[in-house]
Amino acid sequence: MEAKEERKTAVVTGAEGFIGSSLVHELAGQGWRVIALHHPLSDLTRLTGVPVDVKACDLLRPQDLEEVVPQAAEAFFHLAADVRITTRRSGAQMEVNLDGTKNAIDVALRKQIGRFLFTSSMAAYGIHDRRIDETTLSNADQTPIPYFRSKYLGELKIDEAIARGLDAVIVNPSNVLGPRDVQNMPAIYIRLVHAKRIPVIGPGTASFCDVREVARAMVSCIEHGRTGERYLLGGTDASFMEMGRIIESVVGGRAPFLVLPAPVFRAVGRCLDAYADWRGAHSFLTSEMSLVLSRSMLVDSAKAIRDLDYRPQPLRQMIEDEAMWLREHGYLKEKIAWIW
Repeated sequence: MEAKEERKTAVVTGAEGFIGSSLVHELAGQGWRVIALHHPLSDLTRLTGVPVDVKACDLLRPQDLEEVVPQAAEAFFHLAADVRITTRRSGAQMEVNLDGTKNAIDVALRKQIGRFLFTSSMAAYGIHDRRIDETTLSNADQTPIPYFRSKYLGELKIDEAIARGLDAVIVNPSNVLGPRDVQNMPAIYIRLVHAKRIPVIGPGTASFCDVREVARAMVSCIEHGRTGERYLLGGTDASFMEMGRIIESVVGGRAPFLVLPAPVFRAVGRCLDAYADWRGAHSFLTSEMSLVLSRSMLVDSAKAIRDLDYRPQPLRQMIEDEAMWLREHGYLKEKIAWIW
């Protein structure tokens, strides 16, 4: 009688998040044993019903990682990050995104993990006036957005760790859509359009990717990715105005009726920032977000398509799937808490 093949083990940080929970579902579906690490105070709703080993872990406490990460696991997926596009509490964001990454690297080296997959972002490349690919030099350290700088600096830590013997690969998703998104830009945009709360938009364009295809590509990296390589994950390109019109056709509400010139739109962002500070409220259109929504941020996914069998999806389908999840879970009925 043949011995039953032992399941491969994957450790996932940030497993409770949007991309993290999608990755956990993908890994479980492929038969992996998954150790899903989450912040002790986080909501675990998105992990409901998936057969994984859920463990609380504060990435800023190395002893937590030491206790929960097993020896010689086949894969370590590091996704935990502070992804806010704002300068508020940027010190805390840098601590999570840099010190947390360092701690994850250190435990992976000590525990002799098979392969380390770092989920970065296209933001690590900064802002450019042309479509970027993996050969594009980053200017993220020159942008006024702490999140962009933190992802760039996190990648440098990965490069340093590879020189120390870590078998690591980096993925750089663009703007991610799909089920289980609650607080990222696409989910907020859908909710604002549905509530008729976003009258104008910036002139920017972007690449959009499906969270399920991102998760599948991440798992593919364990076998097919090349050590030290980066893989940009884009897909459908569209302006934010075009995106708004598709959202309106899917969920109703009202898309932005006017595209403002970039300098004017950024001035609106600065004014809303100041108003939110005065009111003690949260603003979706921060000064930093108004910059993102005013620029062209397009990526070339050819390398990921070739090496990882990555499959870009149509934007309308991605919006429909995300909107359906938001509707089914009651988020389109909730009162909008942000100042636009």
